[in-house]
Amino acid sequence: QIHNVEQQRTEVMRQVFESLDRWWANYHELYRTRHIRLFAQTESSLFLPVTSFITPLEAGRALDSPSHALRWVSLIGTEPAASASESAAVEPRWHSLPALWAKGRATAEEK
Repeated sequence: QIHNVEQQRTEVMRQVFESLDRWWANYHELYRTRHIRLFAQTESSLFLPVTSFITPLEAGRALDSPSHALRWVSLIGTEPAASASESAAVEPRWHSLPALWAKGRATAEEK
């Protein structure tokens, strides 16, 4: 059972990677000057599409407007930006919301 679930997950991820590669091959010329990240590495070293990191927060009535949400995100500390040589050498890791809370800081992309 677990093996079948893992095989299905692997197949889905392979299809996602292939479709994103096709999309990038078609549209790369349009966005040549922009730094666009299609995949990001998790804290457990898995590469996932960046869309998998975007999840709605259930805030109920705690966040009444986008400005309240902006204020809430601004309370999370920002990690200093890596230099160009460091960022080229190391693949950045994106963290889940619980991991960000535990660290107490996030990169600009994670915010």
